[in-house]
Amino acid sequence: MSRTEDILVIGAAHLDIVGDYGAHVADSLDKPGDLVYSVGGTAYNISSNLAQNNTPVSFLTALKEDSLITPIILRRLTSYGINTDLVEISDSIDESGFIALREDGVLVSAVTATTMDKFVFSEILYGDALKKCRFVVMDCNLSSSAINLIQNIAGNYGKKIIVAGVSESKVKRIMQIDRRESVPYPFFIVSMNFMEAKALGIDLSRKIAAKRVVDFCDRIGSENIIVSAGKDGHHILKRSGAVESFAAPNVASIVSITGCGDALTSAVCHHYYHTRDINWEECNRVIGRFVSQVIGRKGATVGARTAPKELKVVPMDVFEKEQSLYQEKVISVLGSRTVNLFGARVPLSEVFAFIAFLVAIGATLLPVLPELGLSLSPDG
Repeated sequence: MSRTEDILVIGAAHLDIVGDYGAHVADSLDKPGDLVYSVGGTAYNISSNLAQNNTPVSFLTALKEDSLITPIILRRLTSYGINTDLVEISDSIDESGFIALREDGVLVSAVTATTMDKFVFSEILYGDALKKCRFVVMDCNLSSSAINLIQNIAGNYGKKIIVAGVSESKVKRIMQIDRRESVPYPFFIVSMNFMEAKALGIDLSRKIAAKRVVDFCDRIGSENIIVSAGKDGHHILKRSGAVESFAAPNVASIVSITGCGDALTSAVCHHYYHTRDINWEECNRVIGRFVSQVIGRKGATVGARTAPKELKVVPMDVFEKEQSLYQEKVISVLGSRTVNLFGARVPLSEVFAFIAFLVAIGATLLPVLPELGLSLSPDG
């Protein structure tokens, strides 16, 4: 179960595969470049960023039982100190993942497969988790019905909700909830990017009148809306009609902007958790720190590990242990079997030992054959 006073994060975790290439090969079908493998998913990224900045997190997600990436995700979550008691392991869900192309570090296109919008968690599970947490963060990989259920339960317990958009199509799910007169703003903060905001009907490339900001917050059902605009920083839209704009952090070396939106949401959650309030000026300094940590690396989180050795099906120490146990099992099986050889029953282990002996002798003699005036040829 979730721990009391944790931030409860609900949403997707999966494998990210990102192909990086330069603009000079953009017109090629087969683009030479580099591949980056890492664990991702908006909710995972937020959980990871928070945990590595000393903020307690309980993570609620669903993982495929026989997926190669599931043990990696679980080990990664545990290594960050994230509570995994709420992680559901199921054999009835499909594989999840994110495959993307980046041109000079900028996301060009992506394909996402997630089961979070299909997997159904029990209302009791949501209720127990929401009752204990400080507040809840959820991504829009969840179905609209799940978002609706969570906001209803959170409202009953008086818990604030922060929502992270993940795409232009999925962010629209927050519009498909039951609106109660007693809770005019079911969401405390909704975070989205420039394109997602445009998909919901507001274009921040031009000046927006206060009334339109009020109407937008009312329609979304959020007290505050954060719209990230990449290199142009981010904007805070408030239900009062006010808009605050902040410049992007000044970073000496930008490796990739992937994960910046999740880093921004993480920073807001971190600030709110530790201050129990939102001061956007102070929050902006936290945002600058979180985003700077992500923008200077290829991965999408503060502590992203993307080297090939970091992404084994099992950790190396576990692999070596399993390999040793497997070898012992093979030896045990061989020792108990016999074969009929020239009319005699011979232990199979001795047969393999003799073959191994012959192979070893051959390997020893092969280098000295020329010195003996001998050679091996296709003709024998």
